[in-house]
Amino acid sequence: MTVSETQQITPTYAPKQKRSQSSQVDDVAAIVTSAQNKAAGTLIAENVLAQHFIQNPELLPESLKAKIQESAQMPSVDPFAYADSLISIAMGSINAA
Repeated sequence: MTVSETQQITPTYAPKQKRSQSSQVDDVAAIVTSAQNKAAGTLIAENVLAQHFIQNPELLPESLKAKIQESAQMPSVDPFAYADSLISIAMGSINAA
């Protein structure tokens, strides 16, 4: 199916008085301000809830507690063995040159 002409849609509602351009701008500004307030409120609520869970991690679901525990586990490293391995690598690159 192809459309050969562009149809213009006209609103069925026609206000008795034509609104001024500034009135339309004011309406758009009010909508934008409302959306900004809504977004800010949502972000504030998320931040407050996040802070609550940071201060009370026992309230988190078990799956998130497990992830926190996994991230806290650091492998133990013997600093002397690590230093020896670095020296061996360095000496190997010097001897190879």
